[in-house]
Amino acid sequence: MQRSSKLPDSPKHLFPTWNEISPTKSATVSKSTTPRSKLGSEPRISFTWVDPEAKLPFWATQPKKDYVDVGPVIPIDTNEMRRWSFYRATIAEFMATMMFIYFGLSTIIGAGREAAESGGIGMVGVAWCFGGMIFVLVYCTSGISGGHLNPSVTFGLMVARKVTINRAFFYICAQMSGATCGAAIVKASNIYWDEFNGGCNAIHEGYSVGAGFIAEVMGTFLLMYTVLSATDPKQTARDSHVPA
Repeated sequence: MQRSSKLPDSPKHLFPTWNEISPTKSATVSKSTTPRSKLGSEPRISFTWVDPEAKLPFWATQPKKDYVDVGPVIPIDTNEMRRWSFYRATIAEFMATMMFIYFGLSTIIGAGREAAESGGIGMVGVAWCFGGMIFVLVYCTSGISGGHLNPSVTFGLMVARKVTINRAFFYICAQMSGATCGAAIVKASNIYWDEFNGGCNAIHEGYSVGAGFIAEVMGTFLLMYTVLSATDPKQTARDSHVPA
């Protein structure tokens, strides 16, 4: 028995002719993916109406992002511990923190000794030394380890899920070990260590321990706010400088 190649008679509103389609609307014809054995010899034809005047959802009208957000990392990643780059980054954190503490404490002791004789470089000079060392060391290690150089930075990035827990643990151990080695080198090589208390800072006269604690909390908050803002991928967006 020969099958007809024509579609069966159907109501007019189900299968309109092309001349009956309004110019303000469009229709697309798609063939069903159902196997032909279940449909017969002819594929099923369906019409999908698209109204150009219909409002699209909010997410469909947004422009494509011009920045890349890698998203949060998994809490623990044992695979990264099998790569040499992981241990190279840990060594970079150790070396950078050791140099930072060495030059920082040496500058403080030297500034204190010169201040007793001729005024020295003062607090501004010490601040420039620390800022310059951070600039140089972060520039040197940012492509290797991220340039944390501070356990508070590493811990904050771990909480923000920018680094894994195992990487944060290795980084903090390397930073504390590097700081200890840097201080030990200064103590072994500087005869004024005991006179200036190893360059350690203390609460100034007239301020309580609580005031010093609040100052440290606010300073660390500002540090982490700056780090997270500087590493935010949205900073590279085309209109990121335009205020909201």
